[in-house]
Amino acid sequence: MAVLGEICVSLWHEAKRVVRPRRQLGEDDIRHLVQETLSTATMIAVATTALNAAVRGHTGHTITIAAESLPAEPRIFQRLNEEFAFGNESAVAFDTLERLYTAAEEAREAMTNAEDVPAGRERHMRIHRHKAVLQDLCGLALSAVADVELLAASVRIPPDLRIPNVALLLKSARDGGMPCLDADGRLATPEWLQRRGRQRWSVRFCVDVVSDRSADVATALDISTTGIGIACFGSFRRGDLVSMRVPDGRVLQGIIAWRHLRRAGIKLDQPLEASDPLLGAAYRVLERAS
Repeated sequence: MAVLGEICVSLWHEAKRVVRPRRQLGEDDIRHLVQETLSTATMIAVATTALNAAVRGHTGHTITIAAESLPAEPRIFQRLNEEFAFGNESAVAFDTLERLYTAAEEAREAMTNAEDVPAGRERHMRIHRHKAVLQDLCGLALSAVADVELLAASVRIPPDLRIPNVALLLKSARDGGMPCLDADGRLATPEWLQRRGRQRWSVRFCVDVVSDRSADVATALDISTTGIGIACFGSFRRGDLVSMRVPDGRVLQGIIAWRHLRRAGIKLDQPLEASDPLLGAAYRVLERAS
């Protein structure tokens, strides 16, 4: 039956591609899709936190609460999926989202009324089983966030600065953490998720760093709107003024804010705009599910 279902889905996608002409998604459509995907990913992290907490003995956190915390029906995704036939860039993101929402719905159905068993070994095993399912769902959500981000980057939409924070939530919940549990033991989205300013993003690109004291081809490891963290061998010291040539050819000015062994932090003289290419998906390291 599972194979037959996969064949039917494939035939439906092919029919949609043949019947409808390909159209590019509009920028507003993609922005809304990014917002919905981030909301979905956050709710998956919340649901997973609930079961991680239940396993650790936090009272009040149950399978039912986790099921209720899973994302609602994806309206933007469904509308766009019905209205558009996609080119290569869009198809990857939408295929990943379809797998994510299918898995989320299956998890919700399996978890609904799943606590109608006496307390004891069977109940404990059931919580562990559903916890593993939701942790896998966090991995799918990481892939969905990455693919939707790349879709936005393909039409040069500025990156949403909340993406790294959502990824951190998912990774923590996937690894058994409780990132959405406040000090009072209640489920809550962390306050820092709402801040859009100076969080650091993991990146990998080469940068030529020059000061009066030294010069080096360093590797940028993380970046924010106000600074860049590098791995370097040069004889830079705290307080050195530096010039940096980045991959797109620009030269940025800054100061060595700190130095420790082969790592250094550079504070930029002029903060980067939120739409700066260096903050985009092309340079960032965002974990994906295998």
